Amino acid sequence: MSKWKVYFNPKCSTCRNAAKFLDDANISYETYEYIKHGLTASEVKQLKKTLKLSSYREMMRVKESYYSENNLAEADEAKLESALLECPKLLQRPILIQGDRAMIARPVEKLEQL
Repeated sequence: MSKWKVYFNPKCSTCRNAAKFLDDANISYETYEYIKHGLTASEVKQLKKTLKLSSYREMMRVKESYYSENNLAEADEAKLESALLECPKLLQRPILIQGDRAMIARPVEKLEQL
């Protein structure tokens, strides 16, 4: 089985706790520091599809200042997608992807489903 890809922010305690959980469970993964490297439009679309979400908003951190400053609560899907590309820190974290399986591991206890 292939490794999990973890959308990871090293400054985030939930991401660090998820990595510890995966390490302790001997689950193979690689981290992707999406804030450092950014996100592509195709990647954001694929995340939404794989996570089986109806809206980009479901994978966004709505408490980020960028969200309120840019009136994203009223935004359509195109504007939400653009916001994720412009400001990757809006993406919920950690997100784990493996093939057609994906999850937002918030809270970390969701990882027990693996």
